[in-house]
Amino acid sequence: MSLGNSWHFLPNNDDVVFLSATNEFGLIVGGAFRVNEVVSIGVDYYFGLTKISSSGGSIDGSFYDLHMRNEFVQLTVEYSFGRIGGGG
Repeated sequence: MSLGNSWHFLPNNDDVVFLSATNEFGLIVGGAFRVNEVVSIGVDYYFGLTKISSSGGSIDGSFYDLHMRNEFVQLTVEYSFGRIGGGG
């Protein structure tokens, strides 16, 4: 289990993407369940604490405030091929 995670967006070129050279920090939690000796499944959830981009304004007289953060859910399936080296 990991409680913190740090990202650095590449490429480092502002002409290519607005996330260039942007650092991000967030929280990640997850868990895994072993189905049998060789298969396990898991899920992770990440919530970015760093604002990636912000915007604000007015549309038809209604004010809005937008803050973009990274957020994702990751499903994992792991399969063990056995011991490396073949040990006794």
